[in-house]
Amino acid sequence: MPAGVKYGGRKKGTPNKVTAQMKALVKDALTVHLYRLEEYLDELPTKDRLDVIAKLLPYIMPKATETVEIIQHNKPPTWFEATEDVPRPKELPPKD
Repeated sequence: MPAGVKYGGRKKGTPNKVTAQMKALVKDALTVHLYRLEEYLDELPTKDRLDVIAKLLPYIMPKATETVEIIQHNKPPTWFEATEDVPRPKELPPKD
């Protein structure tokens, strides 16, 4: 049998029946309890309530990621190039 050739079985992208059934069961179970979530949280002590909320947050809000911009220069800037954007001070009046 040549490598990469598939004969029979599920076609690519076809979901596993057991996995689909388990997802449906979990979804149904959570949907029933989702309506009572606020009541459940109110019954918990404050520390446990905050712990549950902290664990659920990643499913509601994505985690923030830090973006770092790296600028590469072919040569280091000279003093004159680095200060081109800096406004020059006004000339002082001549001293008597």
